[in-house]
Amino acid sequence: MRLSEVKSFVEDYFRANLRSRHRETNNINARATYFKLIRENTNLALNEIGRSVGVNHATVINSLKKFDMYHKDSASVRECYEDALIHFKINTGVKTQDLEDFKLSKPIEKAVKILSEMTELEVIEFLPRIELYHKSNINKKQRQEQWQQQKQQQA
Repeated sequence: MRLSEVKSFVEDYFRANLRSRHRETNNINARATYFKLIRENTNLALNEIGRSVGVNHATVINSLKKFDMYHKDSASVRECYEDALIHFKINTGVKTQDLEDFKLSKPIEKAVKILSEMTELEVIEFLPRIELYHKSNINKKQRQEQWQQQKQQQA
């Protein structure tokens, strides 16, 4: 899997631009997820990782240090990292048994089990449906979050 594919996946999931200089929480979480995923699954140097989104290696180091906090506090960061990790492993040909080292949410565990029982061709045919389902869930979650924020503002 190329950096551009991982970058595109994370940007689509968070609806963020990884090259953006804005310090909005969504952008910060997206960059942290991207850096963690690339760092743990490739042999790229920090300079190369940072250069791919227009930052220096120190920014990558800082973000990686804070990733655990983001991962612990944000359900969207956890879900995105798990989804991106599975997407990464499937597209790089790593067998799903290798994912057992990662603590996955119940729906993700179920998806991994189903995917591990499918042939490669079945997985390739199935991925567009997963992405469509995932996008519809994102929209639902965003509507729920907006409604909760409006409710809190009114209180």
